[in-house]
Amino acid sequence: MVSLASTNVYFLQGVSAVILLAILAFLLLAGVRGWRRYVITWLSLVLIILHYSVVITISRYAKVTVLPLILVEHDSYGGSLYVDYGQLAALTILVVWRKEISRAIKKLVDRFSTGRDGLEGTQSGGVGEGPAEEKSEQVHG
Repeated sequence: MVSLASTNVYFLQGVSAVILLAILAFLLLAGVRGWRRYVITWLSLVLIILHYSVVITISRYAKVTVLPLILVEHDSYGGSLYVDYGQLAALTILVVWRKEISRAIKKLVDRFSTGRDGLEGTQSGGVGEGPAEEKSEQVHG
């Protein structure tokens, strides 16, 4: 039987820690303007890939539950809680690109709301609409 120690999971965890430190250093020292956004994005994507590679490897030997921002590892000795760095890296990407994401969503909403070519005005047959309703108002009113 292959043990967890014989896999490369500890190496991947070490590389993930270095990438996490690099992301934090960029955020704290350099900010998120210009080309730095791309560096933070690529580092975050690499961190996500490495982190979930570690999670997949660990899940072969123990039960792993993914919760919002938390990983729970269950083995024969009990359970352990860990911060889910993959989700944090994904949130980092969303925060770094939040203005562009909100603009893109706004453009999509505007395109779908104005792209109907007046479809809202051509609908008929609802309650209180149409010639039958107009005649009943004339008789009673």
